[in-house]
Amino acid sequence: MEADNIQKLSIVLAAIAVTLSAATLYVMIDGGDEGGSKFTLYIGLPYESTQEDLDSAEQVVRDTIAGDGSGYTMYWAEGGTASDGEVLTERTLVVVILFSDRSTVDGFAERIKAETSASILIEEQKAKAWFCA
Repeated sequence: MEADNIQKLSIVLAAIAVTLSAATLYVMIDGGDEGGSKFTLYIGLPYESTQEDLDSAEQVVRDTIAGDGSGYTMYWAEGGTASDGEVLTERTLVVVILFSDRSTVDGFAERIKAETSASILIEEQKAKAWFCA
């Protein structure tokens, strides 16, 4: 009978440990209201920008975001808008930042805008992001 109780107690303790581990992982990843958010910065540079301008913008992003200890993914895209029937295009550096908060990303955007030839900078925030195991 005593071995039966020990086995039941072991199962209950294991279930509690798994639940606490999952809850801790959720809190670490979620980080509250915005800590699990996905942010995307769209940094529009004039189409006539030189390769040096583009390389410089990439370096500013690296120094700003990675220098803060945050992670990012960046890639180039072409952006465009219509004005008076004419399509205006520009080079767009798209920067995806995961697991950060709004005030930190706002700071990144301000510094990037100040240190590049960006003609426009748009911030987008998605609801949640999470790790998949």
